[in-house]
Amino acid sequence: MSFSSDIKKELCSVKLKKDHCILAELSGIIYLSGTLALGSGGLSIVLNTENPDVVRRTLSLAKSTFSI
Repeated sequence: MSFSSDIKKELCSVKLKKDHCILAELSGIIYLSGTLALGSGGLSIVLNTENPDVVRRTLSLAKSTFSI
């Protein structure tokens, strides 16, 4: 594993308890590796990452925050 992968894995294991912290992390992930798109099906978010930990973390945070 690379240093970057190790750091991402460690950051993905941090437990967040406050809503504003969760929203800040989601915002940062989308800003750095995401794209917002508006299509006929509504609003969508596309993540561009090769790290499965980041994908799982993003989905977990989004589900817990937005009840999806």
